[in-house]
Amino acid sequence: SGSQKVNLSVGANTASTPVSTTNLMDLSGGTFVAALDNLILGQKSGGDAGGVDATLTLSANDGNAVNVNNITLGSMLGDSYGSAVASATLNVNGGALIVNNDVTLGSYDLSSIGSAAGTLNINGGVVTVFGSISSGGGASTLNINGGLLNLPLGGGITADTLTLNGTITNAGS
Repeated sequence: SGSQKVNLSVGANTASTPVSTTNLMDLSGGTFVAALDNLILGQKSGGDAGGVDATLTLSANDGNAVNVNNITLGSMLGDSYGSAVASATLNVNGGALIVNNDVTLGSYDLSSIGSAAGTLNINGGVVTVFGSISSGGGASTLNINGGLLNLPLGGGITADTLTLNGTITNAGS
């Protein structure tokens, strides 16, 4: 049906390789309208020391309308050896991003070797999160450099680094 949500993954390194990948989805020149189940940026699972770095940039266009159930930025899952890094950055520059559940920054499976890092930059627009924004055990950064972060159900924020040059409403503990 037309209302079915899909997953969007930018930068998934699931191969056993020593090569790291850099992945960029730059939508800064247009409008992005999407209904997503999971948005996963920068996922490394299994294998060698090759890591992954992923960036998704949304334009400053007020017409951006993204509705997603869950966001994971930087995810390290079961890397068996090496010093792989899974890192991801989401840049929101305008429009509306609605997250129905949670945002996880730097998700790190404790059985992994390597590291994970996730960064959410809110430079404009409105980001509404009905769950919480939390560190997943790796490095986590939340930068609000304009725009608005709305937590209507009183969700919490847990991040290693928080830069606030914008507005947060309805945050819980």
